[in-house]
Amino acid sequence: MFTPELRPALYISILACGTLSGAEPRFEFDITLHDESRLIGTVEGTELKVRTQFGDHSIPFKVLKRIEFEKKEKHFTFLLRNDDLMAGQPKDASVVLNSTIGELSIPYAKVATIDISPPVRAAALALTDGLEVYFDFDREEGAEVANKTTRTPSGNLVEGTRKEHAIVLDGKGDHVALANHKVFENTDTFTISLWSKLHSFAPGGYANEHGYLVNKGNDMWWNPAWSLGYSKRSGAGKGVTPGPNPALFTIGTEQTGGLTKCRVSSMTELKTGTWYHLVATYDGKAAKLYLDGKLEGETAYTGKLRRDAAPLLLGGGKLGGTGFGNHFTTDATIDNFRFYSRALSAGEVRLLHQHEARQPEPAR
Repeated sequence: MFTPELRPALYISILACGTLSGAEPRFEFDITLHDESRLIGTVEGTELKVRTQFGDHSIPFKVLKRIEFEKKEKHFTFLLRNDDLMAGQPKDASVVLNSTIGELSIPYAKVATIDISPPVRAAALALTDGLEVYFDFDREEGAEVANKTTRTPSGNLVEGTRKEHAIVLDGKGDHVALANHKVFENTDTFTISLWSKLHSFAPGGYANEHGYLVNKGNDMWWNPAWSLGYSKRSGAGKGVTPGPNPALFTIGTEQTGGLTKCRVSSMTELKTGTWYHLVATYDGKAAKLYLDGKLEGETAYTGKLRRDAAPLLLGGGKLGGTGFGNHFTTDATIDNFRFYSRALSAGEVRLLHQHEARQPEPAR
């Protein structure tokens, strides 16, 4: 199995958490309260003490993925990492969270959900699990875009240019094409991750209101099987109403005939000239969109993605399913594209953002 090199920044993160120094590793808890407040931190210990119909048990944190609490009830359900689901109630009344504002004792009665991520060291290794495509664009020349995982064929750069270990697309048809592969088809879990710096929101106008940073689908350009991009609503063009430019994640499933029925948009407005880390996940139950390691939007949705023979495209959308125009293309620089055949957890998304974080560009 391919294992990307762990960069110095990642080693620093691991050391900061003490997982290489012999200290007991701490699991990360992402807690959402019933009032929709959200707290993130680590907890001491390695297991959750519960009471179920089968008796009292100690469930190791390492096998737990998510805990859901019934409002104003003591009972809860917990999802294991092998997707087993069980019901019970906590034996303790609260959880102690080590957060950025100090140690907090949070009563379970106030908790709606808890997403559990493994310690940094384990999570870092987990970032290779299910990684099917990894483009770091480190080659300085040539049309081939090497897939560092070797699990799928390499991609092909069409007309775009390379600069500072990234690809630069002009919004007029430049793109990277990756031939269709079984890992892209008929799946009910996946993650898309990339870094992008938009140069402009043009071309805007009718039928060009979205820019696709990456998409797959060959029936019509407005209806990809899935896409990750942004709104061009404030770009120049006929009939465009000035407005925000959020990031967008769309999916269409077999049950809808492939029609795009799910859209998730970011709360943050994207700006030109700024690097953003965009991650979209789908676990068969919900579509989630992250920006710079933070969850920006979530939509409940179910179903497998439709099967088609379309290539995976970075930087452009198909026009009528057959060719390119300036429809849905991207005027941007793109780097570090990843495709996983599983949905990353919130903690893994944050770790990936830290791992690949870009240094501020020098003033010119």
